[in-house]
Amino acid sequence: MIYHYTSIANLALILSSQNFRFSRLDQVDDIQEIDGLKEGFGKITFISCWTEDEEENIALWKMYTENMSGVRIGCPIMPFRMIKTPPGKYGTWELASELIAPFPPDELTTDTYNILPYFQDNHEKPTFFKKVMYVRDQKASYEQVVFDNREKKNVITYRDFQDIGRFKSDKWVFQNESRFTLFCVPVLPIDHPLINGDRLKGIDIFSETIYGSHEALRNHLPYQQYVDLPLDHTVLNSLEITLGPRCSLSEQLIVQALLEKYTSNATIKKSSLDNTIRFK
Repeated sequence: MIYHYTSIANLALILSSQNFRFSRLDQVDDIQEIDGLKEGFGKITFISCWTEDEEENIALWKMYTENMSGVRIGCPIMPFRMIKTPPGKYGTWELASELIAPFPPDELTTDTYNILPYFQDNHEKPTFFKKVMYVRDQKASYEQVVFDNREKKNVITYRDFQDIGRFKSDKWVFQNESRFTLFCVPVLPIDHPLINGDRLKGIDIFSETIYGSHEALRNHLPYQQYVDLPLDHTVLNSLEITLGPRCSLSEQLIVQALLEKYTSNATIKKSSLDNTIRFK
């Protein structure tokens, strides 16, 4: 099981939309998250933050719920819809092997962005879902995994992308975070002279903005502010919702009404911290 602490208002948005929103790495609460990353990567990296700790975390209740009266969402480790697409030609995509991803191929590429298809993890190179590594010097940790590919297109790349979004200052170790990470690369309009009708050319253009011939474009690309991933219906219908330690009866009734409206078999329970904290 994995757990996500949030407000009742956000729970309502998640249930009604049946989506989970991924936040851009350069806009999360830890301002130092992008320290050590090359400029631009913080704008294309999107994360969804969870913990695998079954025991409730007082700090997370305080930080991510309103007055500790929000909810903790519990679900299996893979809560998102995963579509299997067999090998073949799909618009601008040509799949040499089966693709398993939250989106069909035609939704991975649009006129304004390309979502990189890094959703199939293995134990050695987890890219989509991984545990955060808490380090003393985050910048140095990123510098150790950067590859300088000046001999190839004059760009900087990272080892299979799995290290981006992995490191965090050890000041945040109390979160014991695991996270989902995806990469959404902005592309210029399809009629732009540098694109010339080739949507996939946008990935190369972005790479060349890191340092290369198109560096001046870096701050003018159409970066996404967030990315929404659809939840698996089976997971949605069987969520485990824990009420915050300070949830009132009226808030409990609101949560119950939401679950009754949008799910078929979700469960609700009170916090194990009830009557253990003296609030001032």
